[in-house]
Amino acid sequence: MKMKNRKGSTLILTLLIFVVLIILGTFILNFMMNENRASLRYQRKVQAYYVARSGVTSVESAILKMNEVELKKLNEELDKGIVQVDEIIVGEGKANVVLDKDGDNLIIESRGKIGKVEDAIIKIMIGEQSTSEINIEHAIFSLEKINLSNGLIKGDIGTNDSIDITGNPTLEGNAYLLNENNFSTPDWWKNKWINYSIKKLENKRTYELIKFPQYPINNSTVDFIQGGSDKTTIKENKDYNKFEVNSNTIVYIDTTKNDIVLNIKNFHLNNGHIVVLGSNKLTFYVGEMIIGAGSSINYFNLAGNPSQISIYHNGTSALNISGNVKIAGNLYIEKAKLNMSGSGSILGNVLSNGSSISLAGNSDITKGLIYAPNANISFSGSGKAYGAIIGKIVDLTGGGEVIFDPQNIDTSLIDSISDSTLKFRSGYFK
Repeated sequence: MKMKNRKGSTLILTLLIFVVLIILGTFILNFMMNENRASLRYQRKVQAYYVARSGVTSVESAILKMNEVELKKLNEELDKGIVQVDEIIVGEGKANVVLDKDGDNLIIESRGKIGKVEDAIIKIMIGEQSTSEINIEHAIFSLEKINLSNGLIKGDIGTNDSIDITGNPTLEGNAYLLNENNFSTPDWWKNKWINYSIKKLENKRTYELIKFPQYPINNSTVDFIQGGSDKTTIKENKDYNKFEVNSNTIVYIDTTKNDIVLNIKNFHLNNGHIVVLGSNKLTFYVGEMIIGAGSSINYFNLAGNPSQISIYHNGTSALNISGNVKIAGNLYIEKAKLNMSGSGSILGNVLSNGSSISLAGNSDITKGLIYAPNANISFSGSGKAYGAIIGKIVDLTGGGEVIFDPQNIDTSLIDSISDSTLKFRSGYFK
C-alpha cells in the first residue's frame, strides 16, 4: 500500500514538473519570438530611418546644385504652400519628401518606409538672400533674336533663341546658342568664319528689368530759363517745374562741397550746356527731356567723368539724342524709347526698361554698357557701341559696330527688380 502511494506521488510530481517545463518553454519561446519580432522591427525601423535620411540627402543635394532660375521657381512654388517631391526609391525602401518654408529657412521632411515600418526625419536648410551675379561675357546677348546683315562685331555673341546672318557682317568671335541648330547663315559666309565656331550655351540666361528708385515728389512751380549772356552756378539741391538752357549758354553745377540732386519736371537743352564743377555726385530726376542739337551735359573739352552723373528719366515721350549732342554720364530710362542719330554721343552706360533703342547715323555709346532686356536694339548707319549689349532683339545693319570692352562694363550699376535670390545652404537635423 505504501509502495502504491509512493508511485502515485512520483507520477504527480513528474506531471507537475512536465507542466512547469511546458509553461516555461512556452514562455521562453514566446519571449524569443517577441524578441525576434522586436529585433526585426527595430532593424526595419533603423532601415526606414536611413531611407528617410537618404531622401533628405538626395533632395538637399539637388537644391544645393540649383541655378538661380531653378531656385526662383522653387521659391515661387514654396510661396504657394507645401511642395511634394516625387517618391524616391532607396534600395528596398521608399522615401516620401515634402518641402515647406519657415521664414527664409527651408524645411525638408522625409518619411522612409520599409515594408509596413516607417520613420521620419526633418532637416532645416538655412535660407540666405543672395544678390544675383550678373555675368556679361558677350559683345551682344539677346533674350530672343540676333539679326546681322552687315557691320562689325568684335567679341562673342549669344542668345536664348536664334541668330540669323544675312548680307556680309564681320563677326570676330564665337556664337553661343542653347540650340546650335538655330544658327542660320549662308554656307559661303560660314566658310570664311574659320577662326571661330558655334558654341553650346549651357543654361538659359535671364536679365531682369531695372529697379528704379522712388522719385522725389516735385510740386515746384519754379521755371529756370537761361540764355545769351546768363551765367549761373547751382550749389544745392533744387526742384524745378522747367529747366531750360538756350543759345550756347553754360550752367555750372558745383559739387565741390556735396552731392547735388536736381528734380526737374521738364528738362530742355537748346544748344545749352551743363558743366560740373567738383568731384561729388550729380543726380538728375527728370520727367520729359528734350535735348537740342549742339547741347552737352558734363562733356567739356571732349571729355567727362560718366560715373559722376546719373540721369533718371521717367517720361513717356521718346528721348532723342542727335545733332552733335554729347552726354557724359549714366542714363537710366524707365519707359521711353531712345533714338540716337547724327553725331549724338553718350559717354557712359545706358540702362533702360523701354521697348526700343536705336543708333543711326554716326552716333555712339562709348565706355559703357547698353542694358535693355525689354528692348529691340537696332544699329544702322555707322552707329557704334563700345562695351557690351544686353537686349531682347538686336539688329545690326549698315556700318554699325559693337566692340566688346570688359573694362567699360560695371554691373554694379544694375539694380534689377529681382536681383536678390533666396538661396539655401546645408543646416541641421531637427
